[in-house]
Amino acid sequence: MAYTVDVLVEHKTLALRLFGAVSIEDRAAGLVDGLSKLQATGFKRILVDLRHGVMQPAALESCNRHAANLAATASHLPDDVRIAYIYDVLGSKSTPVEMLAAARGYYFESFTNIDSAMGWLHGHVPELDG
Repeated sequence: MAYTVDVLVEHKTLALRLFGAVSIEDRAAGLVDGLSKLQATGFKRILVDLRHGVMQPAALESCNRHAANLAATASHLPDDVRIAYIYDVLGSKSTPVEMLAAARGYYFESFTNIDSAMGWLHGHVPELDG
């Protein structure tokens, strides 16, 4: 398992942290675990932390399948749910999965700074990292 799902009660945020060598299967499992905790808490903020993960190459078919799953899942979330991705550097953002999911209506913002990401999640309007 290359992820943890933490409930940040003080921020009313769910944090999915991916680390080490992260496969498409790890990301899908993290999504399932995270969504079950999101529903249990009623929170509407999700932080996906990829700063310590190395996304492993995956076949385009696998990327497409996970991207479609992300977009389909997001379409069932309340409209006011916000999702922030945090990367170690912006050059490492927008993996094929995120690009494919965004094309299907999966909306999120990308950050390299945890404070900016948390601020945006909670309605502040910090300057976006890119």
